[in-house]
Amino acid sequence: MMIDALIATTSTHGLQPLGSAAQRSYELVSGALRDRFGPEHAALLAEPVAARHGDSIDWYAPGPGTPVALADLTEEEQVALRERLAALVSEIDAEAVRLTQSEAPEDQRLGEALAHAVELPGEEMIHALRDADGTLHPVLVHWGWVRDEQRVVRGVLTGMVPRRTAPSPAAGGPGALAAAGSVAATHVSDGNAGRAVRVWPWWLLILLGWLALAVALAWIVALLIAPCGLSQGRLIFCPAPEPEIAPETTEARVVEDEIARLERELALLARSCQPTVPLSLPEDISPAPQDDAEAARADAGRRVEARGALRGDLNFTLEWGTLDDLDLYVTCPSGEMVYYGRRSACNGEYDLDANVRRSTAIPDPVENIVFDGPAPGPYKVLVRLVGAHVGAAPRAFALHVLRKTGQSQTFTGELSATARDWRRTIVITE
Repeated sequence: MMIDALIATTSTHGLQPLGSAAQRSYELVSGALRDRFGPEHAALLAEPVAARHGDSIDWYAPGPGTPVALADLTEEEQVALRERLAALVSEIDAEAVRLTQSEAPEDQRLGEALAHAVELPGEEMIHALRDADGTLHPVLVHWGWVRDEQRVVRGVLTGMVPRRTAPSPAAGGPGALAAAGSVAATHVSDGNAGRAVRVWPWWLLILLGWLALAVALAWIVALLIAPCGLSQGRLIFCPAPEPEIAPETTEARVVEDEIARLERELALLARSCQPTVPLSLPEDISPAPQDDAEAARADAGRRVEARGALRGDLNFTLEWGTLDDLDLYVTCPSGEMVYYGRRSACNGEYDLDANVRRSTAIPDPVENIVFDGPAPGPYKVLVRLVGAHVGAAPRAFALHVLRKTGQSQTFTGELSATARDWRRTIVITE
């Protein structure tokens, strides 16, 4: 069983997103589906991780299971998966309609986000997660995007939901009378003469439009050709003559400009005559104090080495200050996960675990996962509160990303009984 496995990598070429970036937030949409329906609806959407240049997106599984594309399923499995997907989309679409009809602006924006989430560029974006017992759960990649072309009336997913069809009118009933009345309305006759009312031919309306356009163009050309507008049409646009500038005023302006130029030259000469004072630095310059984050990373590195853990090219070091049991998970760009249940994968090793048992718990625990020669790409980090041994207050922790070469980073967060998971995607470059 794989957790948070890479399902597919898709390109954004030829596609366009729906709604704003905030409305396509995975946390917003999946959280809304989980609150309103449950985990099955929330697990319908794969989690996106954009590439560094934004031209492709990696899609990760929202839960455990083996990813499989719709086209790779048997015909019976495809029919069952489509039926389940149609049921889920129908419920989400109904909730989106209800929210967009609300008077609250935040409900309307959320309704638009849910409606966009069930749009796909094509059926090749439909996948499934197969459980250990063979059960298939639909999961969507590249949701919230459509092809950059004229859209059809119904999308890929909403087209799976059957429409309600109105019953055909019975013969002689009100529907038949209405249909007959609409048809008869096209052949209205005057009751006196028994002749059809004459309708203007369409070509006459077009001719009148062209005549009106020709008159307007002729009027514009006449305004452009006639000097100072049309005199007979009483549209006079002749500008008033500019007053002549007296010779005295012109000479005064020339003199003022010359005075200003001479003053600028004098100022430049005066500045060049100023003595140059050499810049000297005091001999006892002390180095700048180290910032708190860098000092914390250095302290974490010393604690890792003091407890017998390894220091490699890349270390994910987790530290906290309670007796609780926190677990560290790191998913490599290849989709493999390193954690306490799988301590070695993708050049990484889980070599330091803490507070597994309450009897041996310590107040300053540290967990460490080390990589030698790490592959570049996104590393997905999960911190989970497994055993809460002390109280119900939030537990603060710090995650240090230590690198031999490159920029080290520090992230902080809190976990509690109601928020047991903390996730972060960290991109490691060459």
